[in-house]
Amino acid sequence: MRAMELHITGDPAADQLLTDDAFALLTGMLLDQQVTMESAFAGPEKIRARIGSIAPAAVAAYEPQAFVDVSRNGPRCTGSPARWRDVSRRSPRRCSMTGTATRR
Repeated sequence: MRAMELHITGDPAADQLLTDDAFALLTGMLLDQQVTMESAFAGPEKIRARIGSIAPAAVAAYEPQAFVDVSRNGPRCTGSPARWRDVSRRSPRRCSMTGTATRR
C-alpha cells in the first residue's frame, strides 16, 4: 500500500520530509500551536537543512546555544528553538509549548 503524501507547506522539500519522517510531522504539530500551519510544518525542513538531520537524537544532542543560533540564521524556523529542542530531549522541565511535564 502506498503512503499518502502530505501537501501542507507549499514547499516540496518540506512536504516530502513531513511525508517521510514522523518526528518532523510531530515537530510541525508542536510548532503549529504558535504560528500559521504552513510556517509550522515548514519548520522541520528548515532545521533539517541547517543541522543535517531532524532525528530526535540529533536535535537532542545539539549544543543548546548553537541550536538557537542555527535556528535564527535565515528565515525563522518558527516558535522557540530551545523550547521544542527540550521536548526532543524529554527534559524534566515543563514544556512551555504544551504545558505538560516532560521526562528523560
